Amino acid sequence: MTGNYIAAAKEGEQGVIGFVYSGPPLGFIHKGRNLLFLLKGPVPDEFAVTVPIYQTAIPLADIRPEYSSPTSHGFTKTVLIRELENAMLEAEDTGRRSTDQGFGDPLCSDIVYINYLLDYLGTSDGIQELSHLSNRAPLAIQQDISVTLLDHDRAEYESTVISLLLDESAPAWKRENAAEALGTHETRAALNPLQRVVSEPAGPEQLKMLHNETESSLKSLEHRVGSPDSITTRRV
Repeated sequence: MTGNYIAAAKEGEQGVIGFVYSGPPLGFIHKGRNLLFLLKGPVPDEFAVTVPIYQTAIPLADIRPEYSSPTSHGFTKTVLIRELENAMLEAEDTGRRSTDQGFGDPLCSDIVYINYLLDYLGTSDGIQELSHLSNRAPLAIQQDISVTLLDHDRAEYESTVISLLLDESAPAWKRENAAEALGTHETRAALNPLQRVVSEPAGPEQLKMLHNETESSLKSLEHRVGSPDSITTRRV
């Protein structure tokens, strides 16, 4: 057989169904479990490997999360949500899938899975799902979710984004994301935290980038709401 297909084989020993792949090199498949996107073809039990919006194979956590049976209503949707969330929650543990230890390729950043989930569910349902997930996520992922939700005008997450901006233990690029979100969200509360980061020594190259992004966001915010010294109480 030729073409980019996965063909379902007959049931084998112990009831296991095998799959045979025929198509391009398997370089797009990550070691471990992957989420593949298949398209039914004209021949029964044959599926084309299709390229979705992002990538052909999305790396998933090694252990499958629990979800309802295949006969339940909305099974496919439930599986995708649980798999993306499960990978997201484990993505920050960088040593878990270290190739040096033979556990396979690393997961994507948790931010990638956050965006996958938001795009899959749509803005309204995605925000609701991420809000629920944030309540049980580790702090680092709570902060990243909060940046995404603040970008979607959920002002109640601003304080968590500020905490990420000021968290010196967080990666500099994630703090940059926080600075950018705070610069585009019109609120006085972000002015002093942004000024605090700008006033600190720039330091290494990564911190210089954080410093520059924070300074840009501060200027943008000051342009809209004024500097802390010039702001008077605004009527709402």
